[in-house]
This record gives sequence, structure tokens and C-alpha cells, in this order.
Amino acid sequence: MSSETESAVDHRLVWFEGQIPGIFAAATQQEFKITEEGLDRHGTFEWTATRFHNDLNRYVALGVTLLDEAGPSSPCNADVLVGADDGSARFMRQLIRHRLFARIDDMQQAIDWFTESIRLTVDAAMRIQSRDLLESKPFPSP
Repeated sequence: MSSETESAVDHRLVWFEGQIPGIFAAATQQEFKITEEGLDRHGTFEWTATRFHNDLNRYVALGVTLLDEAGPSSPCNADVLVGADDGSARFMRQLIRHRLFARIDDMQQAIDWFTESIRLTVDAAMRIQSRDLLESKPFPSP
């Protein structure tokens, strides 16, 4: 995390931020740049790496959602997603892996799972083609 930016990550996940460079190594080796670090998206803390390649913005994202306020014994969800967009109205986003942890502390023994999940997701991101994107519809048709 940059020293210029204060982390918005819940205090129970501060240790996890130190693991992010290793977890995202497969992404950075493929020229992805970590662009979001522990960003709070409505209660899910998300780390995202992006890369522009073959006319598409590609990204891999890791989200951790804490399921209660009980400290390190809190359960949590981890989601690993892939996505891409063409810079205008077409996009795609897909869940690649999901895991429920009975306790936040259990995540410490699962760093290999996170690392492998990001590796798989980088591979998926690089296979996305323009025809895989969907047209976005900001409002439902009447």
C-alpha cells in the first residue's frame, strides 16, 4: 500500500494487506498493475489488478467480506473475479472462485489458495475476447 494513501481496510485484515504482493505475483508478472488496494465496496474489501491488452481493459479482483463484528473469530467470504470492458458500454464480470472461511484467522493458512486463485484468474482474463463482452443497459427497457 502506498504511504500516500491511508488504508480503508478493516483492522482485522491489516495483516492480509501485507500478503497482497505475493498473492498477486502471477498478475504483476503478466504486466497487471494493482490499481485498488483494499477498497471498501459496500462492506467487501477489494483488491484489483488491471491491464490493457488487445483493445480490452482486463482485471482480476479479490474481495473479502467480513460477515459479522466479532473480531478475528468472525466468518468471512472470499471471492475471486475476472472482468473486462472495452472502455465504453460493453463489459463482463464473472466469479472464478469462492470460499467461506469459518474465521478470519483461517485465511492465514489459505494464502496458497488465494495465490492459485489469482493465477487461474489471470489466465482467464487473458483469454477474454471482445465477443465475450455483454452490452450494458443502465436502465431497464420499458
